Amino acid sequence: NTIAYLKKYKFDGLDIDWEYPVCWSGDCSKGPKSDKPNFGKLLTELKAAFIKESPNLSLSAAIPSGYAGGPADQAYDIPAMAAALDYLAVMTYDMAGVWDKKTGHHSTYQGCISGSKYYVDKGM
Repeated sequence: NTIAYLKKYKFDGLDIDWEYPVCWSGDCSKGPKSDKPNFGKLLTELKAAFIKESPNLSLSAAIPSGYAGGPADQAYDIPAMAAALDYLAVMTYDMAGVWDKKTGHHSTYQGCISGSKYYVDKGM
């Protein structure tokens, strides 16, 4: 069980980096649509278990930089994430990838700003 493992090895929490629910390898037609609500449920259940068994454990996630129509829109139940996560790490890279029709910049200053603002605007 996750909590026993975290306690045994004296970890202070769990960080989940699933790239990406629904959008496997950046292709949002590959994964089951049920990944989006199920990832939110996983986070909700983990957080509830942490609070019950070991309230000092933190729960975090690494998530892609957000933009309208991007993988985050299709992959993440943002309200569930906002309720369950103690903090998140926005991956302000991967601004271009296999999902693009042409080569683009991998990481940009503006992508960092707009990608983080996306989640703030969504309630994170």
